[in-house]
Amino acid sequence: MAHCIVGDRAARESPATHVKMNYDTKTDAPTLIRRENVAIAASGEEKAGVILDCNGQGDLVSMEIIDASQRVTEGKKVDFQIAG
Repeated sequence: MAHCIVGDRAARESPATHVKMNYDTKTDAPTLIRRENVAIAASGEEKAGVILDCNGQGDLVSMEIIDASQRVTEGKKVDFQIAG
């Protein structure tokens, strides 16, 4: 299992608020990318079907959801909200 930092430290150290989402229709897997062009040092399945990728400092880089349409109610719809 990857031990990524997803709390306050990761948010403070990354001033960017941009998050990119890719969806692979063949594997039914959306990927949320928090940081692009960063080497992945560790990858692990946090919970069944949820893959976290971390950099060398343990900061969360991306998250992938395997078989997403089986895990969410509307797999082809994305709603987002900026809080704060």
